[in-house]
This record gives sequence, structure tokens and C-alpha cells, in this order.
Amino acid sequence: MNKHVFSSLFAALCALTFSSSPAAGQTIVNSSFEVDASSGSSTGTITGWPFTAGSGGINDSAGPFADNGTIPDGQKVAFIQAAGTLSQTVSGFTVGTRYRLRYYENARLGTGTANVQVTAGGVTVVATHVVPAVGGSLPYVQKTSEAFTASAASLEIAFVVSGSGDFAVLLDRVEIGQNVVVTNLLDTGAGSLRQAILDAPAGSMITFAPQVVGTVQMLAGKLTIDKNLSIVGPGSSQLILRNARPEVTTGDVVDDRIFAVNTGVVAISGLTVTGGRTSEPPNDTGFDLKGGAGIYNSGTLTLTDLIVSNCETKGSHFLGQTVEALGVGGGINSGPFVRVTLNNCKIENNLADYGGGVFGRFTIN
Repeated sequence: MNKHVFSSLFAALCALTFSSSPAAGQTIVNSSFEVDASSGSSTGTITGWPFTAGSGGINDSAGPFADNGTIPDGQKVAFIQAAGTLSQTVSGFTVGTRYRLRYYENARLGTGTANVQVTAGGVTVVATHVVPAVGGSLPYVQKTSEAFTASAASLEIAFVVSGSGDFAVLLDRVEIGQNVVVTNLLDTGAGSLRQAILDAPAGSMITFAPQVVGTVQMLAGKLTIDKNLSIVGPGSSQLILRNARPEVTTGDVVDDRIFAVNTGVVAISGLTVTGGRTSEPPNDTGFDLKGGAGIYNSGTLTLTDLIVSNCETKGSHFLGQTVEALGVGGGINSGPFVRVTLNNCKIENNLADYGGGVFGRFTIN
């Protein structure tokens, strides 16, 4: 397919609204609620998550409580049908260290109003808020807590549910990670995103201080990720990662992509990735399986609220090779046997011989 056509088609598609877990020493039992069989319309126990008042159980996509939205992780979710608390005591915290919690939420379709509050060690980390039903097959809403400081090695994580009328709250994929904060727009050094990636323990969540809005001009090369990690940006319109290395016009291998996800379970959200460039190495044949000028992935990668634009993967013709190897995945390339999940992303104006927008195995929610 023409590289311009492929990129445009995929940009249009992605621009549509689609709309146990180890983390830095903690292990959440049954973090995605996959252990127990669906209880259907009946209430039941949830392994690792006792109820204090209230009731609930497990549903798969057959419902009846999980009656809308696309289940974010695995095949099942927890439901809480009445006012009460679902909790778990999680160990492995380091006293004095800052953490964040993330999870997915949704509500049953109906006339009732559902509210959720989240606490860690008795301290509110997600304020009480209304949980609306997302509707249709739209993605569940991912919530990230305020940063909290561990006051003990073990803390109770509690989902406090309230509401009125006929309501049920749906929960999935609960994660905790150390909070590493980016404090400036520099490409390297203390406070930069690059340094945060290097310093963050496996399972951490990297977030951004309020003043970190604008463009990171990347002169030091790609950002390499080789561990479980979440990067929670302020929004794709707020923070741009731009390749600023001088453009090579001919004859040399180029590896100026923005992200290289080599291994791990990785989630990146709320960023714009732009200007990445890669080219096929000399004497290669076939396809450039290391394309992905915006993002190359060989791990388990989830991208949410991301813009990937104006990236290009060039084939060996760029290097003057007599045996042509085609550049693939101008925006994003997912390596063999792995998959990238895209949630509410926009992939536009990227170029390659094949797959101007993306190349590989993708799930679009």
C-alpha cells in the first residue's frame, strides 16, 4: 500500500474516539480479578479482596453488571453492587518513599449514581467522585492517584463505594509503583525524563511536575526502556518529545527514534512523539524489522492519549544499497510475536515503505 495512503488511513482510524501485579517491591494479589470464575448475577467472593459491607463479585463480558465498555486487562472485572469497601493489605512498601496507584473504573448502565473513593493506609489518594458508565465498547477510564508517602511497610488499599439508586462499580487492573517525578524539559541530567527512566526501579510510575509543559528537544538519542514502567504524561497537547538531532541525508545508518521499548510491561500516556527517524542498516535484506521511528516495541506496550507524528523509517535505498531492504513502521513498529495496544491515539503524517503509520500487531480500543 502507498505509504502516504496507509498513514492517512491509520490516522483517521486512530483519531476516532475508542474512547498478580508486581510493582517496585509490592505484589497485589489478583490485581486484574482473573482468579475467580464469573459469578454472573450473583454475588461472590473475590480472591485477595474481602468486602467490608457491600457486596459484589466477578463478571466477564457476558455481564450482567459489566454491561458496557471494553474490559481493559484479561477477561474479567470486579463489580461492587452496593455501598461498601473492597480492600487488600499490600506489603513491600519502603517507609518514606512516594508511590502512586492506578486502576481502571467503569459503572453499570442504569439510572443510579455510583461514587468511588480510594485510600492507602487510611489516607485518601483518589477523592470521592462520580463514576459514569463509559457506554458501548469504549475503554474503561484509567485513574491515577495522588502521590502518597508510605507510612508503613504494609498498607491497606481500599476502594470505598457509595451511591444511590440501582448502581454497580466495575474495577480492573490495580497497580502500585514508586513515583518518580520529572521536573524540567531538559533532554539529559537531573530532573529530565531520560534520567527518570534510568533511575526508576522496575514497576515505577513516572509523572511530571506541573511546570513541565512544552517541548523536550532530544539531542542525546532515543529513550530506551528495558523494565516494567509507566510514564504518565500531562496530555498529548501539553508535552512534546521531539527528535532534534541533525538530519542525515545519505549514506549512514540512522537511529534517531524517540522510544525503544526493548522488554517489560510498559504503559505510556499523555505525550506527543514527533520527528523520529530511522534507516535500514547496510547489507540487510527484506524488511527493516527495527523500524518504528517514533516507537519501536519488543515488549508489552500500551499507549493512551498519544500523538505520533512526522516520523520516518527509510529503507536501504536511502543508504545506496544494491539489495533493497524496505523500511517499515514509520510511526510505530511492533516486533515479532508482541503486540501494542492503542487507546485514543492519533497517528499521522508518518512515512515508511510499508506501514507509514504502524507495522506489526496492534489492538485498538
